[in-house]
Amino acid sequence: MACEGVEFGLAVYPDPEDVERQFMETDPHRVMAALRGTVLSLIFNRRDDLPKVMRKEILAAGWTVAALDGYPALMTINTPVEAPLAALAGRGDRGRHILAG
Repeated sequence: MACEGVEFGLAVYPDPEDVERQFMETDPHRVMAALRGTVLSLIFNRRDDLPKVMRKEILAAGWTVAALDGYPALMTINTPVEAPLAALAGRGDRGRHILAG
């Protein structure tokens, strides 16, 4: 998470080596490319920093937010593409072949 007071939260990495690769990467444009597994991230932001659709979801769900800078943003990073695409087109390898062309 950001160390400059911009964001705070929790990130769950399936492989500790992914954390090390991210911290060792010297090119900031390649930090995300260093990931091998999917990361689950829960950060807290100011309300105005969230996308409008997220603010509407929080309001519609009636969530109680602890502070003005405590609006939750849950996201996955480096999510595998094949599984969701296969689910849209069918099941298993057959689905991937249909979507791939």
